[in-house]
Amino acid sequence: MSYRRLPGRSWGLLGRTSLWQGSDHFLHVQSRGYSETYRRFYFREIQAVILRRTSRSRNWSLALLGLCLTLFAAAALGTSPGTLFWAILGIPFAIGLLVHALRGPSCTVHLRTAIESSHLSALSRVRPAERSLARISTLVETEQGALSLQEIALRGETGPTTAAPIEPPPQVTGFPSSATAPPPLPDGRPLRRHFALFVLLLVDAVLSAGQVWAPGQLLGAAAIALGLAQLLLAIFALVEGRRRRLEAQLRRATLAALVYVCAAFVASWIASIVMTMKAAAAGTLRPGALPEPIVVSWLAAITIPICLGLGLWGLYLLRRRRSTT
Repeated sequence: MSYRRLPGRSWGLLGRTSLWQGSDHFLHVQSRGYSETYRRFYFREIQAVILRRTSRSRNWSLALLGLCLTLFAAAALGTSPGTLFWAILGIPFAIGLLVHALRGPSCTVHLRTAIESSHLSALSRVRPAERSLARISTLVETEQGALSLQEIALRGETGPTTAAPIEPPPQVTGFPSSATAPPPLPDGRPLRRHFALFVLLLVDAVLSAGQVWAPGQLLGAAAIALGLAQLLLAIFALVEGRRRRLEAQLRRATLAALVYVCAAFVASWIASIVMTMKAAAAGTLRPGALPEPIVVSWLAAITIPICLGLGLWGLYLLRRRRSTT
């Protein structure tokens, strides 16, 4: 049997995935090094295909844009050797941003049959996903048949009186029925990691204000320690949010906090290197000494409104969630 590759391909840490069309089915192929895993979906068994847009592409674009701006700003502020180094380092991120933007918005696609709902990880971008789903829907209609508008209207008019009764699906022994199971209750347990993360963001705003008014090595070291604590809390909070299926806004606020912490670390590291290079070029850098201060004042001033906004946003979402649960 010959196969034809459908539009859409995805790469990840676990390998790459792709879709291949057969005569009466299509294959979802996942390659991991020298091994491949195949999942077969017959057109006659497909009940629905759901496409949902996500914000993953936008978040990655913002992160790559921040890295590009930081690296090119370091190139503009550095000396002649430093300018070339930071410019060369920023080119791959700029190319990645361009490719990421050309691929378009991201999405997730789930395929539903009578017994399961499967995630098609190969379709992670909207444009190739729409092309693949258009071809799959045509093949499904060819295999199962399609209803015209007149037939749908006729069945809607005569359905309550002439339609045959629909038998309930057979129950599997040992598993509860999804049709009779009660809806899950909201999880009212406190979110301590999220609360600690947003409180530390407010503390970070106060510490950044201190670095603006009285910069020094002690406040810089405290900011680094605070950033490490925020990084760990943000990672744990994201994992907890996915596991407990928290509200989308709360998960977005946690992800924004993680992106901010990572960007702040990268910007501080680049600023320290640029200041070290300038001090070395001016001949004022002693062997083994760091420039004063560790974090420059303008960088600390930028972080103040960001920390305040993220911290207040997160605490507001936590309070609203506590009032509803």
